[in-house]
Amino acid sequence: MTGPYSSAAVRSVSQEPPQGQEPKVRIPVKAAGIPDALKGLNQWVVWSYRLTDGKFKKPPLNPRTMRDASTNDPHTWSDFAAALAVYEDGKADGIGVVMRAGSGVVGIDLDRCIAPDGTVEPNALRITEMINSYTELSPSGTGLHVFALAELPVARRSGPVELYGTSQYLTVTGSVFEDHHLMRAAQAEVEKLHAAITPPPVSTPSPRTPPAPAREYPRRLDREIIERASSSRSGAKFRALWNGDTSGYQSGSEADAALCCMLLYWTDGDRDRADALFRQSGLMRPKWERPDYRERTFNAALRLRG
Repeated sequence: MTGPYSSAAVRSVSQEPPQGQEPKVRIPVKAAGIPDALKGLNQWVVWSYRLTDGKFKKPPLNPRTMRDASTNDPHTWSDFAAALAVYEDGKADGIGVVMRAGSGVVGIDLDRCIAPDGTVEPNALRITEMINSYTELSPSGTGLHVFALAELPVARRSGPVELYGTSQYLTVTGSVFEDHHLMRAAQAEVEKLHAAITPPPVSTPSPRTPPAPAREYPRRLDREIIERASSSRSGAKFRALWNGDTSGYQSGSEADAALCCMLLYWTDGDRDRADALFRQSGLMRPKWERPDYRERTFNAALRLRG
């Protein structure tokens, strides 16, 4: 499975719309392409574009009330038929499914892996081949979503690759990518991918370990900050975020702000130092390179600090 994707629809897709312009759903929902194993879940939501901080987002909505849905509250979800009916009535821009621990389904988001000419990024192709399960185009046509029968108690993200196992949702289009129309059991493959994108864990320092001599070994200053944060009263929360675990947060941006809040505390409010430390964490991804996103994230972190 090499070379550009054959669909002319994908070759004509552009990147995300410029800020401030109304986005267009490029890939419509094709219910027939969605596997029965997904349709059978009672974990469906709908979504519509919402302009937030100058960018159009896709927050999940309760199909019954059209109010914000929570990925932690099953009462805000519905069955597939109800979500599809809302979409087909033109009341929403798309549908999505919540990843819930114990449901036996894992989602993999391969973000921005399809170029405007339809060429698929090689690493994304390797992942779809390894998982070998149901794969579809994202609503923008620039990404891929893979769904497999597996369990993943802890979400994981590394750059453009994100594994969803619980308390997160993925949009669903039913626009099948190549011949990946069947959803298969792939526990071993999912665990392999999870291990491949998991950064080395932060070890909890021993109380007997003397502090590193900062002036003689400047590089150890970073490690000392991480060790102190990891062994503090909120150390478990810090270690989870540092290792890239976003479970318990509504979005990756929210998790980024939470880690930045902690880093600002441990660096006495030094943004440059907090920025340098963040880049070493498991939450680091290409989005962080955008100055506007870093600025918004640090401002959100300062609000969290009060």
